[in-house]
Amino acid sequence: MPGKKLRVRVGVIVVHEGKVLLARQHVAQGQDFWIVPGGGLKKDEGLLDCARREMAEETGLQIEPIQLLYVGDFFKGDKHVVDTFWLGRIVSGELQRREDEIDNLHFFEIEQLGEIEIRPRELGERLVSDLREQCRAPAVYLGRYSKDERPSAPGGDAL
Repeated sequence: MPGKKLRVRVGVIVVHEGKVLLARQHVAQGQDFWIVPGGGLKKDEGLLDCARREMAEETGLQIEPIQLLYVGDFFKGDKHVVDTFWLGRIVSGELQRREDEIDNLHFFEIEQLGEIEIRPRELGERLVSDLREQCRAPAVYLGRYSKDERPSAPGGDAL
Protein backbone atom coordinates (compact mmCIF):
# COMPACT_ATOMS: atom_id res chain seq x y z
CA MET A 1 0.00 0.00 0.00
CA PRO A 2 1.54 3.32 -1.04
CA GLY A 3 2.14 5.98 1.60
CA LYS A 4 0.17 9.14 2.10
CA LYS A 5 0.84 12.15 -0.11
CA LEU A 6 2.54 14.72 2.11
CA ARG A 7 2.13 18.45 1.54
CA VAL A 8 3.22 21.42 3.64
CA ARG A 9 0.93 24.46 3.62
CA VAL A 10 1.91 27.91 4.83
CA GLY A 11 -0.84 30.33 5.87
CA VAL A 12 -0.40 33.92 7.01
CA ILE A 13 -2.65 35.63 9.55
CA VAL A 14 -2.42 39.32 8.70
CA VAL A 15 -3.72 41.77 11.29
CA HIS A 16 -3.98 45.31 9.92
CA GLU A 17 -5.58 48.21 11.76
CA GLY A 18 -7.23 45.80 14.18
CA LYS A 19 -8.71 43.60 11.45
CA VAL A 20 -7.81 40.10 10.24
CA LEU A 21 -7.54 39.20 6.55
CA LEU A 22 -9.34 36.00 5.53
CA ALA A 23 -10.07 34.41 2.16
CA ARG A 24 -13.04 32.47 0.87
CA GLN A 25 -11.97 29.92 -1.74
CA HIS A 26 -14.02 28.39 -4.53
CA VAL A 27 -15.85 25.56 -2.74
CA ALA A 28 -18.76 23.26 -3.43
CA GLN A 29 -22.25 24.72 -3.41
CA GLY A 30 -23.61 25.17 0.09
CA GLN A 31 -20.17 25.36 1.72
CA ASP A 32 -19.39 28.84 2.97
CA PHE A 33 -16.29 29.14 5.11
CA TRP A 34 -13.20 31.30 5.43
CA ILE A 35 -9.54 30.34 5.51
CA VAL A 36 -6.22 32.02 6.19
CA PRO A 37 -4.60 32.97 2.84
CA GLY A 38 -1.64 30.82 1.89
CA GLY A 39 -0.67 27.75 -0.04
CA GLY A 40 1.69 24.89 -0.67
CA LEU A 41 5.42 24.83 -0.16
CA LYS A 42 7.40 24.30 -3.37
CA LYS A 43 10.55 22.18 -3.70
CA ASP A 44 13.65 23.96 -2.37
CA GLU A 45 11.52 26.80 -0.92
CA GLY A 46 11.70 27.86 2.71
CA LEU A 47 8.60 28.39 4.84
CA LEU A 48 9.01 32.17 5.05
CA ASP A 49 9.66 32.50 1.32
CA CYS A 50 6.52 30.45 0.69
CA ALA A 51 4.53 32.76 2.99
CA ARG A 52 5.71 35.84 1.09
CA ARG A 53 5.09 34.29 -2.35
CA GLU A 54 1.65 32.92 -1.57
CA MET A 55 0.44 36.18 -0.03
CA ALA A 56 1.66 38.16 -3.03
CA GLU A 57 0.00 35.72 -5.45
CA GLU A 58 -3.33 35.43 -3.62
CA THR A 59 -3.78 38.90 -2.14
CA GLY A 60 -1.44 41.31 -3.95
CA LEU A 61 0.15 42.18 -0.59
CA GLN A 62 3.83 42.06 0.26
CA ILE A 63 4.09 40.75 3.82
CA GLU A 64 6.74 39.96 6.36
CA PRO A 65 6.20 36.86 8.52
CA ILE A 66 6.71 37.76 12.17
CA GLN A 67 6.00 34.68 14.28
CA LEU A 68 4.92 31.06 13.98
CA LEU A 69 1.54 30.73 15.70
CA TYR A 70 0.13 27.27 14.93
CA VAL A 71 0.95 23.91 13.40
CA GLY A 72 -1.61 21.22 12.59
CA ASP A 73 -2.03 17.95 10.71
CA PHE A 74 -4.87 17.51 8.22
CA PHE A 75 -5.75 14.04 6.96
CA LYS A 76 -8.18 13.18 4.18
CA GLY A 77 -7.97 9.96 2.20
CA ASP A 78 -4.39 9.49 1.05
CA LYS A 79 -3.47 13.13 1.79
CA HIS A 80 -1.56 14.42 4.79
CA VAL A 81 -1.17 18.20 4.95
CA VAL A 82 1.03 19.81 7.57
CA ASP A 83 -0.40 23.30 8.11
CA THR A 84 1.73 26.11 9.46
CA PHE A 85 0.13 29.43 10.37
CA TRP A 86 2.25 32.55 10.75
CA LEU A 87 1.48 36.02 12.03
CA GLY A 88 2.46 38.52 9.34
CA ARG A 89 2.47 42.25 8.76
CA ILE A 90 1.83 44.14 5.53
CA VAL A 91 4.92 45.76 4.04
CA SER A 92 3.39 47.10 0.82
CA GLY A 93 0.95 46.33 -1.97
CA GLU A 94 -2.71 46.74 -2.69
CA LEU A 95 -5.35 44.17 -1.80
CA GLN A 96 -6.31 42.27 -4.95
CA ARG A 97 -7.67 38.73 -5.00
CA ARG A 98 -6.55 35.95 -7.31
CA GLU A 99 -9.83 35.38 -9.10
CA ASP A 100 -9.13 31.81 -10.23
CA GLU A 101 -8.74 30.60 -6.62
CA ILE A 102 -10.29 33.12 -4.26
CA ASP A 103 -13.97 34.12 -4.12
CA ASN A 104 -13.45 36.95 -1.67
CA LEU A 105 -10.87 38.62 0.53
CA HIS A 106 -12.11 40.48 3.57
CA PHE A 107 -10.70 42.17 6.65
CA PHE A 108 -12.80 41.12 9.68
CA GLU A 109 -12.87 42.83 13.06
CA ILE A 110 -11.34 40.45 15.61
CA GLU A 111 -14.66 40.23 17.46
CA GLN A 112 -16.43 39.17 14.21
CA LEU A 113 -14.26 36.05 13.87
CA GLY A 114 -16.45 34.15 16.34
CA GLU A 115 -19.49 34.78 14.10
CA ILE A 116 -18.10 33.25 10.90
CA GLU A 117 -16.96 29.74 10.03
CA ILE A 118 -13.18 29.50 9.79
CA ARG A 119 -11.43 26.32 8.68
CA PRO A 120 -9.82 24.45 10.18
CA ARG A 121 -12.26 24.78 13.08
CA GLU A 122 -9.43 24.31 15.56
CA LEU A 123 -7.84 27.50 14.24
CA GLY A 124 -11.07 29.46 14.43
CA GLU A 125 -11.62 28.32 18.02
CA ARG A 126 -8.24 29.72 19.15
CA LEU A 127 -7.79 32.77 16.97
CA VAL A 128 -9.99 35.32 18.75
CA SER A 129 -8.56 34.70 22.22
CA ASP A 130 -4.98 34.54 20.95
CA LEU A 131 -5.35 37.82 19.02
CA ARG A 132 -6.86 39.50 22.07
CA GLU A 133 -3.72 38.44 23.95
CA GLN A 134 -1.59 39.80 21.05
CA CYS A 135 -0.25 36.30 20.30
CA ARG A 136 2.10 36.30 23.28
CA ALA A 137 1.83 32.53 23.83
CA PRO A 138 4.31 30.12 22.20
CA ALA A 139 3.32 28.36 18.99
CA VAL A 140 0.52 25.82 19.45
CA TYR A 141 -0.01 22.39 17.92
CA LEU A 142 -3.66 22.36 16.81
CA GLY A 143 -3.74 18.58 16.75
CA ARG A 144 -4.88 16.18 14.11
CA TYR A 145 -7.96 17.23 12.19
CA SER A 146 -9.79 15.71 9.27
CA LYS A 147 -13.18 15.83 7.69
CA ASP A 148 -14.45 13.04 9.94
CA GLU A 149 -12.40 13.29 13.13
CA ARG A 150 -12.06 15.63 16.06
CA PRO A 151 -8.55 16.78 16.99
CA SER A 152 -6.44 14.39 19.00
CA ALA A 153 -5.04 17.24 21.13
CA PRO A 154 -8.05 19.35 22.25
CA GLY A 155 -6.95 22.87 23.03
CA GLY A 156 -3.55 22.25 21.44
CA ASP A 157 -0.15 21.78 22.99
CA ALA A 158 2.52 24.48 23.03
CA LEU A 159 5.50 23.81 20.82
